[in-house]
Amino acid sequence: MNNFYGLIFDKISKESLSIKFKQIGWHVRKSGFNSYEITSEWAELNIEGESEILLNGEVELKHFDKLEKLIISFNLKYSLELYDNENQLIKRFPIK
Repeated sequence: MNNFYGLIFDKISKESLSIKFKQIGWHVRKSGFNSYEITSEWAELNIEGESEILLNGEVELKHFDKLEKLIISFNLKYSLELYDNENQLIKRFPIK
């Protein structure tokens, strides 16, 4: 697994975003007063933040593109980055 960081720039609540992932089969649970943990076979992510939604956690490299396509399917503006264990940037997707 690689370190993943993402920002969602659209006006969407953390709860609404977590529901979108749940609707496509991800496991979702509330992990704090105002945050969510979402997991699949290839990713473990947290949904946090206030004015912008922060997604962070771990994603398998071979599925990073798949995660971007999911976010595109949600019709959201985003920025995604994936880092290796030495904190070197592997991939980045700009705001769309």
